[in-house]
Formats: sequence, C-alpha cells, structure tokens
Amino acid sequence: MNNSAPISHFIAGRRVAPAAHSVALPAKQSPWNGDCLGQVHPADQPLLDQTVSAAQHAFTTWGRTPVKDRVQPLFRFKQLVETHIDELARLVAAESGKTKAEGEAGIRKGLEVVEFACSAPQLLAGEILEVSNGVDCYSRSCPLG
Repeated sequence: MNNSAPISHFIAGRRVAPAAHSVALPAKQSPWNGDCLGQVHPADQPLLDQTVSAAQHAFTTWGRTPVKDRVQPLFRFKQLVETHIDELARLVAAESGKTKAEGEAGIRKGLEVVEFACSAPQLLAGEILEVSNGVDCYSRSCPLG
C-alpha cells in the first residue's frame, strides 16, 4: 500500500482538499516495511472555521433527531465493518505493526462498543411510575446532542 497522494479532510460529509500553500506533515510509514501509508496537510484557519461552522450546524440538527433515528448510522457502520473486516484488519496491521489477527481482535472489541451504543433507544426510553393513587411520575431523558 504505497499512497503518495495527500489525504483530504472530511467535513460535513464531503472531502475537502487542504489549502494549496499548506505544507504536508511527515508521511506516516508502516512499521513493517517502511512503506508510505499516507500524508495529511494541516488545516489552515479558513478550513478550521468551515469545520466549526459545519459542526455547529450538525449539532443543532442532530439534537432534534429522535434517538431511534440516531442509532441507524451505527447499525450501518457495524454492518460495513463486519463486511470489510479482513481489509480493515490488514490496514490496522500495516499501520500499527500488529498481526492481522490482533488487528481483527481490536476491531471486534470496538464493535462491542457499537453494539452497546445501538441499545441507546432502550437505555434512554424513560419511565412512568405511579407515585400514588392516580398520580403518575414520568421521566424522560433529553440528550443535548
């Protein structure tokens, strides 16, 4: 895997090239064979401003999204990781110097966290308690974002 093209930034679902005048950081090299794995240009102030603006917009939009809809991308992510686990394990091995089996084990451990996060609708459901005859107390969790 010899990638010489700089890796672009990813903002609001789009790949964004760094400013033409920016200087790339030193290339990340594989601990196995020294191959170039990738190179990133630091973001300049306009790119940082664009990123913060996109994050602020996403925060307000995402905050109004019902939790049952928020977990759907996690289900899709889990499916994609499981489908491409061999390729991902090879990438982890190339970047970290681990064996492919160690890389896969780390990915599977991460998927356990994703599975737990997918249970958020049940964890945040709230409850209704009858506190006295004819009086109910309703609790609801309202995450900020």
